[in-house]
Amino acid sequence: MRIQPSIWAHALETSLDVPIDIQKERIERFVRFLQKKRMRKLLPLILRSLKARAAKDSIFVESAVPLALNIVDTYAHSLRSLMHAPENVQIQSSVNPDLYGGIKVTYNNYEYDASIRRHLETMEEQLWHQ
Repeated sequence: MRIQPSIWAHALETSLDVPIDIQKERIERFVRFLQKKRMRKLLPLILRSLKARAAKDSIFVESAVPLALNIVDTYAHSLRSLMHAPENVQIQSSVNPDLYGGIKVTYNNYEYDASIRRHLETMEEQLWHQ
């Protein structure tokens, strides 16, 4: 019987609900297990499944510069409302210098991109199609 990558992803995710120092050990043990069972080729599928699961549980906020935590907390309700997300959905922020400025918010399959990069790309497309 073959176990689906999504089931492996759930098992890994469940085992990672521990402090960060223990997570590394568990991940290494999981990868060794896959290697031992000659199932290492499943790792990209498992990681893709983990990423998809995380996307359903979190709103991802990217900005060109680090955001203060109180800014994310202050606008949490507005972000959830904008993305049509329930109140229990967590908000994760990260820095993406490729945005040049502005902000990009992702939740499930919806993306709100107010980055300078997107505006520049839009302007470039408009110039090329005139």
